Amino acid sequence: AGTGPRLVLSPVTRGHTGAFLCVASNGVPPAVSARAQLTVKYAPEIVGGVGVVWAEVTGCAALVCEFRGWPRPTVAWTRDRRLIESSLDQWDMDGTGRSSLVFKSITTEDFGLYTCTVSNLLGSRSTLLTLLEVTTTTSSTTITTTTTTTTTTTST
Repeated sequence: AGTGPRLVLSPVTRGHTGAFLCVASNGVPPAVSARAQLTVKYAPEIVGGVGVVWAEVTGCAALVCEFRGWPRPTVAWTRDRRLIESSLDQWDMDGTGRSSLVFKSITTEDFGLYTCTVSNLLGSRSTLLTLLEVTTTTSSTTITTTTTTTTTTTST
C-alpha cells in the first residue's frame, strides 16, 4: 500500500457524480489503472411543473410534476387523500424525473386540487397542482326595430 497523491472531494456535491480513473505509474511499464464510480445520493426536490392548468369539460389536460433525487424517487398522486395512478412517468438521462396525470375527457368531477409527492430513502417533497375549469360566457344581443308611421290628413 503506497502513499501518494489523493483525490479529495469535500464537500461532495451532485456535480461530482460520475466515473473517476486513477492511473499509477512508477516509470516501469505497464501503468496500472483503477476505475471508481461515485454516486451521490440526495433527497428528492420538485424542480418544475405548472401549478394551475385550465381546461374545458370533455377536453384534455395534463398535470405535470418534475423532480430530481437519487436513489430514483417514487411518485404518488393524490386527491382528497386518495391515491391516483399516474398516466405517464419518465426519467431523463440528466436525472430529472417527470410524472404526468393525464385527463383525456374531463368531467366536472375532475376539477380540483391534486398533490404530487416524490419520495426516496432520504426524504420526500410534495407540490400542489390545480385543474380549473375554463368557463365561457355567452352574451346575446337584442335588436329592436321601431317603425314609425306618419299619417297626413288634408281637408278639402
